[in-house]
Amino acid sequence: SAAIQCRDGRRWAMGITVTREEAVWLRKQHPSGRIVAACGCFDIFHIGHLEYLEAAARLGDALFVGVNTDSSVYRNKGRFPYFHLRDRLRLLAALECVDYVFPFFEKSFALALFQLRPSVLARGADASVKGFPEENVCLSLKIEVIQAGTKKRASSTQLRTTLEPDVLP
Repeated sequence: SAAIQCRDGRRWAMGITVTREEAVWLRKQHPSGRIVAACGCFDIFHIGHLEYLEAAARLGDALFVGVNTDSSVYRNKGRFPYFHLRDRLRLLAALECVDYVFPFFEKSFALALFQLRPSVLARGADASVKGFPEENVCLSLKIEVIQAGTKKRASSTQLRTTLEPDVLP
């Protein structure tokens, strides 16, 4: 885990859930650090998510992960996630590769990127590094965009459609 500390001076062996405002504050405490941002819904967490986040963490000094709120998932995908935001945040914060996790409410991660100003935006290995919703923010702030992880081996959407309805709450 990175050497970045919380406001009260505590160090964390694993990630901590913060608000976006706290994430921005933490970033400003370390202006020279190579901060990596990643984002997603992370509903029905699978090996592809883990590989993406592990690879993203290797790109810098600290990994900040933005998680779509339930309403943001609905606006993007037309359905609510299986797992509530608080559960998805808790799961991600428990990962050794994640330093900070925070929710974002907007349809895109652009505002969070503008406020956080990371050095790197990690995108999934199968995600485009051109023509994505946050591209203009990345270009204007000189945020490096890097694909991280391995090519898609699993998909939450695919898992959702193949699982029986009574398997998940």
